[in-house]
Amino acid sequence: MVPDVEPTPTADATSPTPADPHNMGAALGQLLGGSRRAAKLPSMAALAALDEGEQVEVVLAGRFRGHEAVAILTDRRLVLANAREWDPEIVTVENLSGLEVEGWVERRAATIRLTDGTMVHVMDRINDTSVAETLTASLRAR
Repeated sequence: MVPDVEPTPTADATSPTPADPHNMGAALGQLLGGSRRAAKLPSMAALAALDEGEQVEVVLAGRFRGHEAVAILTDRRLVLANAREWDPEIVTVENLSGLEVEGWVERRAATIRLTDGTMVHVMDRINDTSVAETLTASLRAR
């Protein structure tokens, strides 16, 4: 009689965890093609900062602190993350009710300035101006 042995997993075995537990794919799908490609790397950094069960509502691609970046509005907070090599910068804004939001468009690119008490965060070179409008309106509504 041969003892029961579990088969060795292969590289193409499926994962037991959900593929998109934070709804990032749907949110990234709202971006234009070039912005979607630019957002992939900083999105991975931002995902590491999300809590279990936290849901992404809006993703905006641009530049933050001199690097490609995303601003991610979730059901709980705002996360800014860039793709700085070796050490991405991640900033979270928990209290959205006191956040001052300014935005403008110049030459088909938007800039957003967020003032959180004593901190000022600026995201620029945002090509998807309609998504920038959605994000700023959502932040102001909170």
